[in-house]
Amino acid sequence: MSSRLVYPSILGLLGLLLVLSLPGHLEADWFDKFNASSEKPVLELYRKVVKYVDENYVDPQLIDPKLMVIEALNAVQRSVPEVLSFATDDGNEVALTVNGKRRTFPLGELKGVEETIPLLSEAYRFLLDEIGSELESREELEYTLIRGLLSTLDPHSVLLTPEFYKEMQINTTGKFGGLGIVISIRDGKLTIMSPIDGTPAQRAGLQARDVIVKIEDESTINMSLTDAVGKMRGDPGTRITITVLREGWTEPKPITLVREIINIKSIQSRLLSDGILYLGIKNFQKQTASDLIAAALKAQKDSKLPLQGYLLDLRNNPGGLLDQAVEVSDAFLEDGVVVTTISSKNKYREQERAKKDQTLSRLPMIVLINGGSASGSEIVAGALKNNDRAMVLGSHSFGKGTVQTIVNLEEDIGLKLTIAKYLTPGNRSIQSVGIVPDIFLIRGMLGEDRIDLFWNEEKVQEEDLKRHFEREIPMTEEEKPRYTVTYLSEDKGKDEAEFRSESLAEDLEKTDQEVRIAKELLLAALGPEIDRKRMLERIGSSIEGVRKREDERISAELKIRGIDWSFAALPPKGTHSIKIVVTAPDPIQAGSEVLLQFQVTNQGKETIYQFRAISTSEFYVFDDHEILFGRIEPGKTAAQRLKVKIPQNAPTLLEEMALRFEDQFGTSYPEERVQLKVKEIGQPHFAYHLEVTDERGNGDGLVQLGEPLEVHLCVRNDGRGEAPEVVAALVNKSGRGVFLNRGRLSLGAIPIGQERCGEFDLTTQEGLKDQHFEFDIKIVDSNLGEFIQGNHRIDMLPPRSLKKMQAVVELRKGEQPVSLYSGADSRSQVLGTLPAGKRLRTKAEDGEFYKVVLPEGGVAFVPRTEAQPIKNGETGAAVKYTYITSPTIRFTELDPYRIVATSNFLLKGEVEALEPVRDLYLYCGERKVHYERFGERTKATFQSEVPLEEGSNRITVFARNADKVTGSTSIFLYQHRPTPITKTEKPLASDNPLVPIVEIQKN
Repeated sequence: MSSRLVYPSILGLLGLLLVLSLPGHLEADWFDKFNASSEKPVLELYRKVVKYVDENYVDPQLIDPKLMVIEALNAVQRSVPEVLSFATDDGNEVALTVNGKRRTFPLGELKGVEETIPLLSEAYRFLLDEIGSELESREELEYTLIRGLLSTLDPHSVLLTPEFYKEMQINTTGKFGGLGIVISIRDGKLTIMSPIDGTPAQRAGLQARDVIVKIEDESTINMSLTDAVGKMRGDPGTRITITVLREGWTEPKPITLVREIINIKSIQSRLLSDGILYLGIKNFQKQTASDLIAAALKAQKDSKLPLQGYLLDLRNNPGGLLDQAVEVSDAFLEDGVVVTTISSKNKYREQERAKKDQTLSRLPMIVLINGGSASGSEIVAGALKNNDRAMVLGSHSFGKGTVQTIVNLEEDIGLKLTIAKYLTPGNRSIQSVGIVPDIFLIRGMLGEDRIDLFWNEEKVQEEDLKRHFEREIPMTEEEKPRYTVTYLSEDKGKDEAEFRSESLAEDLEKTDQEVRIAKELLLAALGPEIDRKRMLERIGSSIEGVRKREDERISAELKIRGIDWSFAALPPKGTHSIKIVVTAPDPIQAGSEVLLQFQVTNQGKETIYQFRAISTSEFYVFDDHEILFGRIEPGKTAAQRLKVKIPQNAPTLLEEMALRFEDQFGTSYPEERVQLKVKEIGQPHFAYHLEVTDERGNGDGLVQLGEPLEVHLCVRNDGRGEAPEVVAALVNKSGRGVFLNRGRLSLGAIPIGQERCGEFDLTTQEGLKDQHFEFDIKIVDSNLGEFIQGNHRIDMLPPRSLKKMQAVVELRKGEQPVSLYSGADSRSQVLGTLPAGKRLRTKAEDGEFYKVVLPEGGVAFVPRTEAQPIKNGETGAAVKYTYITSPTIRFTELDPYRIVATSNFLLKGEVEALEPVRDLYLYCGERKVHYERFGERTKATFQSEVPLEEGSNRITVFARNADKVTGSTSIFLYQHRPTPITKTEKPLASDNPLVPIVEIQKN
């Protein structure tokens, strides 16, 4: 078993890793002691994880055995509905409730992480005894306990289960056995985005936009991207046939390919004008450094002009192999420290230094970074910046300054554990701060309904992650940006770096503004001394030129919108006095597009320049809006409107929108808060009925191998609002045994109380392993997010010999209704019932069943014991079909706007279903606070005391029926209404009816 130091990416389990060998081995005295206690140790994998955590974790002070037990059991309760886990406030005891049975576990004596093993082993046995049959697998339960334990450490210490461990290995090696295509799901179809040069796919003539309709004998309809990738990858030298449909072809064509080792290129290079070499690194994998050096030397040889400088693009590069990050840095450095790692308990301190044999020419250099640059990218950018080799341009990088090891726990399971911290040259930590650029770029956007001119990092960064490490030393002035430039984006929807791969096929200087700005500044930095500080001095006038150009573009665009964005040469001498009025509809209806109006009066004696408001709110609709007023002269008033679209599925809530006011000179204005009420509208609720038919087969209603089948689906809206756009999908769960010809239905809008129907088309075929096949039905409204999902199993049954029979049968007399079957076998699906005594026309019979024609159309089968032929008579009666639906949940005794004055609230409600309600569980935020089982009742009440924090609290209730079809609903409870805000006497003039919300006057 080997251990390796790694710098993982920000992309979670699928991230790329930086790897370095780790000296030493792990003692295992206590570990062996626990293993010897039984023939087959309980939680064997958990014990291995505990061993490595105990001996190697970077910060032993963060190892809290009590918290580890609490969070391990919390992880179980989040994944298993029947489990509730509560810890006492002092953390000395945790109570575990499973299906109503309660056990308590004392935590007071836990002193080390190894002491969690016997306690959690006992809890594990308790869980298996009570709900073992309900669990997906015992292994998954153990994985969940481990995930909970590791969650107490830091965001990068995680368990790598088989799927992710395999993907990680592919990412770090940069190669795999496959075909050489980039694929995606487009309009529900498995689509080739691009073939990779020099691969089987490219040689076979596959093209971008080709649709893969089959992989071997399996239809790709509704196949997940992960499944498709897994089926096309394989051992080099093996053959695979994919069937492809291309625009202009009349039918799909099968193409057989031989898998090869596919090498993923991590380097993109392009010679720009004026002798600037662009080098983009997507990630750090094997051969990245040598590929980069080769690309640079080739460009130097091919260029008609002498190379003038390097533009190294690390935007959205999540990391990779450590040795490659070091070698890339070394390629541009003559000497100096690249990175320093410090291990747990300071066991060792290791420096990676640049070697003297520099490979590449010493030319001026700019490194491009953004919030997606992490791990290896930060090492390279930090090494080149802090050794004064290159200027850094862009936005703050991700900010992860820790080191991980990858341990192979079992054949296909790994542990990623933080075991060290790293420092960039000068012993500078980038933890939670990132690499700060020398030239800070702000990408400005002026859209029709949205303005972004001021810095707001939308990407998730290290400081946003739970339990992240904090930087121990504050940032120095020297580390802060030297220059800041806001540029007006020419693209309305894409991140500059996100379409880098597209840009390389075109003209980078035209399509990527950040590259264009970087090149302009790099040319301005040319001079005798290739030193970062000197280069930053030389580009000063060019920076001002870029600022002026971009400011003029922004001002010109805003002038068209009636905003004077001119600026003052000098700050004002006096103080400002402003009056602010905000109006909005009261309430705001969910699903509506509304205008919020803002009016600012300058009551001071000085002109205010570039005045703006920036909003923040816990409700994303009201969050992060920029409202620009511009120049306001003394005594004048400026007004602006903000258009917001409230989602149709927005719940009733009272929310605050905080407004922060700024001007050109950063004048401090008090923050103000505005209350906004949102009123929900009725939401749809789906129920569905399905029937598997074989009318194109032998017509016996039973499924046999090779038979073409149709799955009739009807979706009904039982809710309180229309479903505007409903889509249904049938997802095959039986692999090659079922071929889908049509697996997706667009049902359109479904009004309240109405239904829409359609048909899926499939065939059973060789490869079906069992005497049944399975599929999922997924129904969703793409606008509202309302959905229902059900799993179905259809048994294969022997064929029946039907004879034609044109007659009328009368169902038996009695009080109980008669069941209608989908096939001539009582083991087939029950479609619904008809009242006793009703009459139906027959099509055929086989001695045990009548095949009857239903009044609404379609056919069904009735046992001969349940009906008898009659000479004639009127037929027709409404079938009571069997519908599948999730329980509905309603809350009672709520304030109209969910306002609560106390820190605890007794939440009451009702749950109802067509079938017995199995159980109900309730979350307050991420914390499960209630579980209740109902037995055989189809309607029940519930109540639970929920703890509330000040402000908005999201409460989500889940309920399951007997078949575990789950329904859920959420509400927001607003605890402690803020001090009432004075309202204006009359609203501003507007096209919409507005009620004034606030008038604020500040002096």
